[in-house]
Amino acid sequence: MSQANLPPVESKGSQASGGSKGSKGMPAESVDGRMGADIQLLITDITDYRDLMVAHTTDDKANLRALDEEIEILEYRQAQIDSRLGKRKTAREEYLKTLADTEKAFNQIVNTANAVAGILKPKSASELASMDAPKSAAKAGDYRGRD
Repeated sequence: MSQANLPPVESKGSQASGGSKGSKGMPAESVDGRMGADIQLLITDITDYRDLMVAHTTDDKANLRALDEEIEILEYRQAQIDSRLGKRKTAREEYLKTLADTEKAFNQIVNTANAVAGILKPKSASELASMDAPKSAAKAGDYRGRD
């Protein structure tokens, strides 16, 4: 007779309920007489769980590679943007310096023009009348009168 057909043997320390581990007569034999059935189910469950964990690990590694590639792309783009910002900052500083220099030169020209105008401008009509007119101005008046 095989061991699967034998009824379970109760050990000396078994409980009356028959649902504990102590109620099994032989190692790996379940209460209903199936030898190793519970262990086989445990092995199957553990194997399935292992396979699931391997699948999840593979997916996680693939996701990590994709994220690493995306991070690399984003870091490259950031470097490009930083480079452009640096160039634009330098160009802006040069533009502001050129603008300040141009405004300074313009103000000097205006001040010089005002100074020259102040020197050349007669203070009153009597001073203008007292000035001798240049000869070239008299000739210009002659040409205007011939029209």
